Amino acid sequence: MTSNDAVVITGIGHILPPAFDAALAAPDLHASPETPEITGFEVTEGAPAYGHEIPDFRFEEHLPHFKTYVDRTSALALAAARKALNDAGLLDANARPVGVDIGCAYGTTFGCLEAMGLFWKKIKNSNPKFAQPLVFTHGYANSPSSLLCIEYGLRGVACTFSGSFLSGLEAVQFAHDQIKAGSAECVLVGASESLTSAMHQHLFAEQLLSSDPKNISGIVPGEGAAFFVMESLKSAQARGKTPYATFIDNAVMLSASQTGEPNSNESDWLKRIAPLNAAAGKLQFLETHRETNARPGLARTLANISSSVSAPVNLEAYLGETFSISGIAAASFALEARSLKNRTEAATIFVKSCDPYGKSGILAIQIK
Repeated sequence: MTSNDAVVITGIGHILPPAFDAALAAPDLHASPETPEITGFEVTEGAPAYGHEIPDFRFEEHLPHFKTYVDRTSALALAAARKALNDAGLLDANARPVGVDIGCAYGTTFGCLEAMGLFWKKIKNSNPKFAQPLVFTHGYANSPSSLLCIEYGLRGVACTFSGSFLSGLEAVQFAHDQIKAGSAECVLVGASESLTSAMHQHLFAEQLLSSDPKNISGIVPGEGAAFFVMESLKSAQARGKTPYATFIDNAVMLSASQTGEPNSNESDWLKRIAPLNAAAGKLQFLETHRETNARPGLARTLANISSSVSAPVNLEAYLGETFSISGIAAASFALEARSLKNRTEAATIFVKSCDPYGKSGILAIQIK
């Protein structure tokens, strides 16, 4: 059964590099902040050593009752999800609406490489039968989402997306479609990545790392987690929760182009959606990546569509490439920045994420 009810965001939670807070306070996001060097592991000889880590993240500070091993990708997801559920007023299972099961949609590009590495190291260096099966079970791409469902009692629809830079946006699209179809009332949605030696080696081998962080020649990797609580407007109103924003009917547009130029489907979608929403307020655009010829910026895509457009904001200079997290983190940034600056005017926020291979995704939310 299809629902005509709107889909809204009622909770936000994230664990991101320290520069995220600096970006919120920055008067000019077009400046180029200093890019830190990686300290959490020794990089491969000859590889660029730049990266945006979260050096002060301590899992036990967020969930002190966990006494077993948890991969860093899962730990970041659990901590950020806890913030989002608490922000939405849904952390306490006893306080949740009767009969409403919260679902879980999760995305990750690289998954739990730390756990995979620990298990493989044990296999190589000793008798395989002594390798702990516990660590092995924490190495799947869906290990974080499994832990989320167990820890927070999520019994609704569930799906995990992995392997793509846009896995987080795919999770958002899934949750949106499930709620619109009437298959779910409320879904915890998010993504997480950890900056590990294995991830860094892969990016180096693929020649994707930037040798100069001030030059847009490649990737400066980051890590973290970002989550939304998405639910139907009816569900939010029934429990007296004021939404942060509403998804437009076509919440996410995913497209692919072999040339890197804007895909015709993407351009047609924007030309149809942007003017409709410009009438309801200013259009704001956020890039989660730096513009290059291979990864064209949203401003170029949107040329001549609307005159009510704010200058695009680029967060990659502050957070690095955060892969599956990027779209959700950028939307969170836009909503929090508006709150900090006490901006109340209507607006539609478009967030564009790209991968290095020509695939892109745009998320669109409206603030009335």
